[in-house]
Amino acid sequence: MGVNYEFRKFLTLKACQKFIDSFSSDYFIIKKEVAVINLRFNEVIYLVFLEYSL
Repeated sequence: MGVNYEFRKFLTLKACQKFIDSFSSDYFIIKKEVAVINLRFNEVIYLVFLEYSL
């Protein structure tokens, strides 16, 4: 048993949520953070940082 970290970048919130949900069923998530960054030309990137225990 240990703690792992995931840092992913998504272009849509739907893809980001799908990734989070896929881990929720297999791992116990200790901490879940999602950051939204607005870029030029109204682009949005969703970043997710997960800390989960096996």
